[in-house]
Amino acid sequence: MPTMCLLLRNLAEINIATTLPHAADNTFGSDLARIEYYRKEFVHSQHEISDNDFRLIWDTITKAISRLSNVDLKAEFESLLTGSLTGANEKVVEFNLVRRPCDVCDFKNIKEASVVWCLNCDESLCQHCLDHHSVHKLSRYHEVINIEEYLKDPSKTTITCSEHKQEFDFFCEGHRTPLCVLCVMNDHKSCQLIKPIQIAITQSDHTKHELNERVNKLLQNIDGIIVDVQSNLKSYEIEKGKVRGQLRSKLKLAAEDVESLCLKDIAQHENSTNVLFRNLSKHQKETKRLLNNLSKLNEKNIRSLMTMLEIDNKIKDQEVNIQFLLKDRVINTFHIATDVDLLAMKTIICSIHEISLSSALNKLDETGAQQKKKTGIVKIADFKVEKRTNDNDIRGCSIINDNVVCFADRGNNRLIFMTLQGYQKEIKLTCEPVDIATVDHAKVAVSMYDNTIKIINIESWKWEDFSFSDENTIGGLAFYENQIFSRVGGIGYLIIDLSGKVQQTVTIEGSNMPYVSVSQDKLYSARWDTGEIFCFDLQGKTNWKLEYKSLVNPPNGITTDSEGNAYVTGSFSNNVIFISSDGKETKEIISSSENLKNPIAIDYDKKTDRLLVSVASGLGCLFLMKNK
Repeated sequence: MPTMCLLLRNLAEINIATTLPHAADNTFGSDLARIEYYRKEFVHSQHEISDNDFRLIWDTITKAISRLSNVDLKAEFESLLTGSLTGANEKVVEFNLVRRPCDVCDFKNIKEASVVWCLNCDESLCQHCLDHHSVHKLSRYHEVINIEEYLKDPSKTTITCSEHKQEFDFFCEGHRTPLCVLCVMNDHKSCQLIKPIQIAITQSDHTKHELNERVNKLLQNIDGIIVDVQSNLKSYEIEKGKVRGQLRSKLKLAAEDVESLCLKDIAQHENSTNVLFRNLSKHQKETKRLLNNLSKLNEKNIRSLMTMLEIDNKIKDQEVNIQFLLKDRVINTFHIATDVDLLAMKTIICSIHEISLSSALNKLDETGAQQKKKTGIVKIADFKVEKRTNDNDIRGCSIINDNVVCFADRGNNRLIFMTLQGYQKEIKLTCEPVDIATVDHAKVAVSMYDNTIKIINIESWKWEDFSFSDENTIGGLAFYENQIFSRVGGIGYLIIDLSGKVQQTVTIEGSNMPYVSVSQDKLYSARWDTGEIFCFDLQGKTNWKLEYKSLVNPPNGITTDSEGNAYVTGSFSNNVIFISSDGKETKEIISSSENLKNPIAIDYDKKTDRLLVSVASGLGCLFLMKNK
């Protein structure tokens, strides 16, 4: 048809329009134009049309054919319309499987059979066109399927945006979702972590590898916990036997009553452990299913990417569920202790110790497991700040609320906000940040190298009216009881209210003390050049001074909990130490086994007892301090 129209236009000089002619125009060229228009409109279409539209188009085409042939074909057309098309449809499919032309060649009036269907271009390709299609920069990552597969099920089209019905061309890392152009313009115009979808698909291999490692680790953890629980279940039977033997031999008359009492208590713990075992078995089965689904993802396409995102969410749910199951539990073999006052024959002591799940909690995070057992520290989350133009240089970190943390990157003049699930937002700064501090769990104060302090509201993502500047160098920040505490040059500390006015100056001479923390009317700082750690009162008097180069070298970032205990990072010793509020007790609580190379910034959330530690390169770890 296209070739015929082309010849008639150029050789017979018949005017065949490329658009649909007016209904009143019944010339020879207009009827040809109608047939060609509807051929182009519907021959490759995958969209259904209503019965009324079909009938209207059918009448238009049949009338055009009748006029062109100058023969009344109404009966033949009605027979085609009302007859059984089952056999015809099968023949059409069979014919198309053999004769489906290449759309690219057909456009050039070349007859060549197609071999694949491109889901991105929405057209068929022959082998020759496929070779070019596969190497072209704009189409080398397009997804293609065999033409037979497409013709048997034409519904296999490109995955499109459910809201805008357009193809996914981009991917938002912050929201972990594919986007069409309208999504970017409407709902994600403020997102700064958007990349082309093909790059995200290419990088999905790394995501798959990480998911595979996590799901394998989760499965190993569940397997190990189940072994412990099964061991406990066996120990219950042993302990029940001990109870029967001990009590019946010592107390002939009271044996049955004591046995009943103890067995009842054991049964309660046994039932609880059986419930735990059943729940863990369910999670074990689900985790194996996730691992199996992950192993089936062998193609690099958007479907695989979206499946991996779904698996990632399910892994997170599994991890949270396991943590919830093991909350406040310990797994240890329990023992029964019985004693009888043989003289009075009145006192019977029967104690049953709680089942212990401490080993299970350790198994959930193998890294630094022995250290956590000693200190009661549980890692909640890991963070990784991506590199931008320059190398990362994280010098400040802050816990904002239960789900959001912030990092100050001096290397790229930015604030990075991250949730426990990943990136949330980046804020570009006019100059290098020095330090940050959370203000009322909804705002972040940031000190900068232009000797100013500003506050950003994370609910509106706008800067507050607060503004402070000083002629001296402004360093570390802390927030305590509605006041901002700032290290200023070699002078000491300024106490600033939320209107930007200085309420007090605490004079403390000395330099190389970049960070400050406040708790219970005490100031804490570490001097990295001499290895000294200080605690001052608000008049500048030294309460205590420590020097532990062998334990922390050099001391750098410092933070405090609600009891006045201090936590200090060792940038070269790659650790974090604990110092009691009176300065008399010190111990290492996080060692280099946590892979915290060059830790600098540190922050403690006094309300939730969580500790955030970050390194210059952009890695961060969030810990729950179960006991200090």
